[in-house]
Order: sequence, then C-alpha cells, then structure tokens
Amino acid sequence: MDIQVTPEGKIEWLCDACSGVIADEDGAIWCDAVAGQGREEEILKWHESHTGAVPIDQFLDAPGDLEWASLHFACFAEGKCGPYSIEVERIRSLADVLVWSNHLLGKTWISTATNWGLIMKEIGIAGGSKEL
Repeated sequence: MDIQVTPEGKIEWLCDACSGVIADEDGAIWCDAVAGQGREEEILKWHESHTGAVPIDQFLDAPGDLEWASLHFACFAEGKCGPYSIEVERIRSLADVLVWSNHLLGKTWISTATNWGLIMKEIGIAGGSKEL
C-alpha cells in the first residue's frame, strides 16, 4: 500500500491496482475480516507450538500478516473486496488515523493478524516523522 501526505497533512491513498490517487468517494482501504480472524487463530496456534529457539526453516514457515489494500471502487477485482473497509474520505488526516487506530486495535485480529501497525508507521514517516 502506497501512501502520500501533502504539505497540509492530507493523506492521499494510492490504488494498489492502478497506482492512481484515490479521490473522496472513489475508493477505500480494506482488509478481509473473515480471513483475519482465521489468521489470528493460525498465528496463535503457531506460537503455542513453537516456543523457545525456533529453527530458521520453521520460522520462515510461520503464518504472515494479512495486508491492508487501498483500491478505487472501479479497480476492485471480482471477489477481492474484503468485508472490512474504510472509505478514504473517512481517513484523510493524522487525527483520523489515530481515531481509526483506536477503533481497530480493539479488534484483536487487527493487531495480531494484519499489517495495520506498519501502515501507521508509513503514514507517520510520510508526514515528516523520523523513524525510531
């Protein structure tokens, strides 16, 4: 997912399919909630069965995070649109990101099974923050 932040602080979401800027009411960011909940269970089971030092081949087989996508409505592939979406006009500022993050992190599958934390970091860096 590519993100730009204007000098005025407006977040511009870029479409994962066509790379164009997504205008208000033309698209959304989304993640598959059903797959996310299943992935959360898969990740927790993997961690329960892999305690202590884990050989690299087993570590590389660990289930990964589901990724959020940003797409124009016109670019949604058939069946690709996940059931959990946020229209881009509802998440245009850093304040919007904070409010949405508070809401989303109340859902355990968001923090356990998706890359939402990485998206927050990318928005902060695009907005001028330095990496920690």
